[in-house]
Amino acid sequence: MKPIELKEYLCAQIPIAKALGIEVVSLSADGVELTAPLEANRNHLGTAFGGSLGSVMILACYAWMFNRLGEDGKSCHVVIQTAQTDYLKPVTGNLRAICSPPDGAQIERMLRHVDRKGVARLKIESQIVDATGDVLCRFVGDFVAHVAK
Repeated sequence: MKPIELKEYLCAQIPIAKALGIEVVSLSADGVELTAPLEANRNHLGTAFGGSLGSVMILACYAWMFNRLGEDGKSCHVVIQTAQTDYLKPVTGNLRAICSPPDGAQIERMLRHVDRKGVARLKIESQIVDATGDVLCRFVGDFVAHVAK
């Protein structure tokens, strides 16, 4: 899948993606980078709204897992099961979420479970970083893939 295709999919299937102003900067098996403008996602203090930050980080993880399954030829529905977000510092610029995938053994285990059981879980992490790479927010969530019927 190409970044523009993923953006179109996210905006069509998950309406909040469009409202957030999501852009897919990069997309590969090695990770996903999403951005969103501060102006559309600010709070009353002029910093990024916590709900927007959480949503962008969740979308980055979702996008990576959805794309990774597709690369392996698996048509799956992906949903989030659990979430933990740490807001470390105020975000004063555009939102930049980076999802780095889990290690290869965990990914292979997920793919085998999808093949054998039609369902699999995977813990995925993402971060909001600033222009210098400083981590402003951390997210970790358990995502579930169900084979689409």
